[in-house]
Amino acid sequence: MEFLNSLTDDAYSEGVKIDQFVFCAGARPVDLKTGTVINGDFRTKVRCTLDNVKRVLHQANASLENVFSTYVYVRNMADRPIVNEVFKEYFKERKYPNRVIVEVSRLLDNQDIEIVCSAYMPKAGEEVKYLTTQQGQIPTGPFSQGIKIGQYVFCSGVRPIDSTTQKLVVGDFRQRVRQCFDNLKAVLAEGEATMDDVFTTIVYVRNMADRPIVNEVTREYFREGNFPLRIIVEISRLNEDHDLEIECAAYLGAKDFLTTRKGQVPTGPFSQGVKIGHYVYCSGVRPIDPITQKLVEGDFEKRVCQCLDNLGAIMAEGGADFSDVYTTTVYLRNMSNLPTVHKVFAKYFDENSYPVRHNIEINRLNEDHDIEIACSAYLE
Repeated sequence: MEFLNSLTDDAYSEGVKIDQFVFCAGARPVDLKTGTVINGDFRTKVRCTLDNVKRVLHQANASLENVFSTYVYVRNMADRPIVNEVFKEYFKERKYPNRVIVEVSRLLDNQDIEIVCSAYMPKAGEEVKYLTTQQGQIPTGPFSQGIKIGQYVFCSGVRPIDSTTQKLVVGDFRQRVRQCFDNLKAVLAEGEATMDDVFTTIVYVRNMADRPIVNEVTREYFREGNFPLRIIVEISRLNEDHDLEIECAAYLGAKDFLTTRKGQVPTGPFSQGVKIGHYVYCSGVRPIDPITQKLVEGDFEKRVCQCLDNLGAIMAEGGADFSDVYTTTVYLRNMSNLPTVHKVFAKYFDENSYPVRHNIEINRLNEDHDIEIACSAYLE
């Protein structure tokens, strides 16, 4: 692994290169010379953010043409049309990356956009397949429905859009969850994958009280013992004010699902971790004491430590530890707690190999906890 521009004060790297992949930390509209937010309108800020992504990619000899996945976090979903327009400036048509765009409660320094991306540099003659289907949700902006890289199939976030009408499916929340999974199935099929191949999901809801229904429908689509990883968060707003969006990734090959009693035991139909080749992927974990399976006692610093300890227990089942971690996502209920996250990460990770990270303040987590962390590791 090659760590790009490790930022010791904040305990993360701007990027990590692993073979042909490049994983980037969240980029914001910051003037790199002054370290301050740039002046200008929202369009200028989107451009600056993508320019900062380009700079990190360049360090790994990659470019925006290699980007296959983007997460766009905005403070106001009304700004989505401007994001679309700028994406068309920076990415080529028919080679748009996958995308998830959600409105969140707060970003670092109260900024109004953050973009996270991943890139892949194919070898000569190697094909990256951009997947399209009329059987699911047709893109409503400059993004692909799915991308196949080798044995991996990565899907954009889908909403409960009826494939026939391209409008919100008729029915209750349960039907909307099913529609999301059906839309993902259609994209996966274009990459010759099925739901059995899915190893990770992220579920964005407008109301965490709907989580039990997500759990019930998930059991309809996935087999016991083969549940994918999962993160589920309540966010501020989705496109068209829908109440659900789901994304996933699949792998056409052997997967080893990981289980341990030394961390947070799953409270729904999801796996704790999965090992695929040299990679170990972990579900989001909360500050659950492994002995009591309840919220750990202590202050916020203790809760950050417990999250990382729970991740450490999962990684150990896959033969990994914190020195192997290359990417992390931290979901917070209060961004003012971020300095404590920096402090704890500096204890758990070596300053020469900090993983990439993005930090997001969201509306709500399961059981109203105030932090959840997910990570991925690579065994060299």
